[in-house]
Amino acid sequence: MIQNKLRNTRILVILRGVIAILFGLMALAYPRITVLIIAIGFGFFTLIGGIFLIIASLQRRKHTKYWGYWLFEGIIDAIIGLIILLDPRISVTVLLVIMGFWAVTGGLILMWLSFKMRNQQDQRSQGVLFLSILFLLFGAVLFLNPFGSALSFTIITGIFALIYGVVSLINAGKFHLISS
Repeated sequence: MIQNKLRNTRILVILRGVIAILFGLMALAYPRITVLIIAIGFGFFTLIGGIFLIIASLQRRKHTKYWGYWLFEGIIDAIIGLIILLDPRISVTVLLVIMGFWAVTGGLILMWLSFKMRNQQDQRSQGVLFLSILFLLFGAVLFLNPFGSALSFTIITGIFALIYGVVSLINAGKFHLISS
C-alpha cells in the first residue's frame, strides 16, 4: 500500500519535473510569446473561474447564506479576467507582483518543510531547501522590480523552471530509493 503511494507520488513528481523543464525551454527559446501566453492563460483562468463562481452562487442561493460572497468573488474574478484579456501587456506587471507574492509564500513554506524534513533526517531536505531559496530569490526579484522588463522575467522564469524540473527529477529518484 505504502509502496503504491510512493510510486504514484514519484510518477507525479516526474511528470511535474518534465513539464517544468519543457516550460523552461519554451520560456528561454520564445520569451516574448511566453510572457503573453502566461498573461492570456491567467486571464482566461480568472474569467472562466469567475463565471463558474457566478453560476454556482446563483444555483446555491437557496441552500446557503454565503452565496452572495461567492457571487461577489465571481463578478470580481470575471472583471479581472476581462481586463487582463483586453490588455495582457499591462496586466503582466500586475501578474508579476502576484507571482512574486506566490514565490515568496511558496519559498517560506518550502523552507519550513525542509527544516521539518531535516529534523526527521529525510534525504530530500537539501533539495527542498535549495528550491525554497530559489523561490525566495525569484520572489524578491519580482518584488524589487515589478515594473522591469517582462522579457527578463520570462528568462528568469525559464531558468527557474529548468532548475525546478531537474531538482524534481532528482527527488523523484530518491522516492525510488525510499520505496525499495
